[in-house]
Amino acid sequence: MKQQVVAYARFAVQRPGHYQVMFLSEPGAETTGASVPSAFQSLVDMMVGTIEEAQRAGVIKTAPALEIALSLWSLVHGLSTAVASNRLGPLDDPVLEAIVSRVTDHLLYGIGRPESS
Repeated sequence: MKQQVVAYARFAVQRPGHYQVMFLSEPGAETTGASVPSAFQSLVDMMVGTIEEAQRAGVIKTAPALEIALSLWSLVHGLSTAVASNRLGPLDDPVLEAIVSRVTDHLLYGIGRPESS
């Protein structure tokens, strides 16, 4: 799952024009028909499938996979948009991968205060 999240962020940074057209612009009439899934819907479907696999493997909690997918997408989309628009300054690939990985961990494993011993 992390590899997919990192790939999404990497795509936003390496191809900001494509990223903007796919995820930040209004869909054109030719891409809104019922038989043509949007880039967003295709991404969500792939994420839901990956999350369901992780749930079956006991890696993440059992909750509606779509809710987890939307939470994860919202996080990585916001981060990717900030990085692609240089809001965080230029980031080389290893730094980008590390940031995306840690931010994803915060979502998947929590940011709550550790319980006291």
